[in-house]
Amino acid sequence: MKRFFYLVTLITSVCFFYSCAEEDPALGVSVDETFTNKATIEGYAYLSTNKSSTEAVKYAPEGTLLSFTINYGGNNGLGVPASNGRYVKTTTVGANGRYAIELPARADGAAVTVEISGAQVLLTVTTDDGKSKDQVFGLVPSSQDIISDFTYLKKLEYREESVLQSSETWKDGTYQVKLEYYDGTRYLPVPRDTEVKVTVAGNQFIPVRTNDWVFIKKIGSNGLLELKLAAPALSNGGLAFTWDLVFVAEAITREEYDESRNQWVSIYNDYVFRVQKMALVYGGRTVEGEDLIIMRSEQLTFK
Repeated sequence: MKRFFYLVTLITSVCFFYSCAEEDPALGVSVDETFTNKATIEGYAYLSTNKSSTEAVKYAPEGTLLSFTINYGGNNGLGVPASNGRYVKTTTVGANGRYAIELPARADGAAVTVEISGAQVLLTVTTDDGKSKDQVFGLVPSSQDIISDFTYLKKLEYREESVLQSSETWKDGTYQVKLEYYDGTRYLPVPRDTEVKVTVAGNQFIPVRTNDWVFIKKIGSNGLLELKLAAPALSNGGLAFTWDLVFVAEAITREEYDESRNQWVSIYNDYVFRVQKMALVYGGRTVEGEDLIIMRSEQLTFK
């Protein structure tokens, strides 16, 4: 049985939590305004896990990005003469895997083909042997022909991918580091669920990937950042990655004397704390990074 612990969306953050669409420079206006005829695609996006599991199907995480692409020209496009461009509109998965999107359609009743793709997602799962690992899920590419004024029901399936298992010699490895920040008087753990952006260069994979692999991991209890990734062994150099962290917290700006209380008091303001680090993880090993103290940068509020 696989149990899902942390929900993390991956890779692209374009138009997050909102729909967006392109403007066609040749038309000079928004495509959504030009093509007033519409059709709707809606349904559920779900994760397909190991079929032997009693929890074989889960909904895709809320906030996962979905992209819908239509050619402007061509037999199954929007009918724009002599155009090689593409219309792209995005939306995100809602609660219980639900999604819906309205798309432009042709006024003459001809069918338009919509290509559907989506961002990968990363979940921490527990396998049958009780071990935890980070598992990547990718959307199975699909398409849907649409005609104006119709609504189409479409199930979207995410399947397990072996993004970091491209070599048989790679094994699971763990990277851990405890993160704290200084508020002027105390060292405090970075708040739980603070998001950390992790980037693995595409040229480290076998075969080489065109794009870097980027995902979000959340801070755990007591400021602990823990990543579990498949990686080459120590003798083969491991897997290099970078992680970026930005968050806002209160810190002391100055001390003032409060005559009414006859004592000195601390004045706090909101500050941005940020850090970027490079690190390595090795297959079959746990790497414990040195505890890191994050210092404040720019001040956000003034009191």
